[in-house]
Amino acid sequence: MKALIILICFIFVLMLVNFIRNKRNPSLLIEAQFLVSFDNENISVIDPDGKDSIVPIKNLTKIDILTTEDGPWAPDVFWRFFIDDNDAVMIFPGGATGESELLTFMQDNFKNFDSVAVIKAMGSTSLATFKIWEHA
Repeated sequence: MKALIILICFIFVLMLVNFIRNKRNPSLLIEAQFLVSFDNENISVIDPDGKDSIVPIKNLTKIDILTTEDGPWAPDVFWRFFIDDNDAVMIFPGGATGESELLTFMQDNFKNFDSVAVIKAMGSTSLATFKIWEHA
């Protein structure tokens, strides 16, 4: 029941953010120009310049969300995917096309995925990092 309430709250926050962002011209949103796709083996992102990044799910060690103070007029939420303890190997902004579907997939398939941390990240207006998932 608690997980359902958290999920409903998260969806509400996403809808509110999208409503606010759609007050601007949505065709100009750089975030939506990032195309996220996935299957049971890989997560991939194509950026607005056409560069494709692919990460095998089995190699993931950590996922976090970086927030900045740049919103709402610039992207301020960034998903970061790691395959080791060094730099992120894939980064894309919140609001990317396919983000919601990937979120649902990760919630359903990544043990100990922290939906509460996702909700907190979506509400952040400062420079912060939120650990969303870490391989056990």
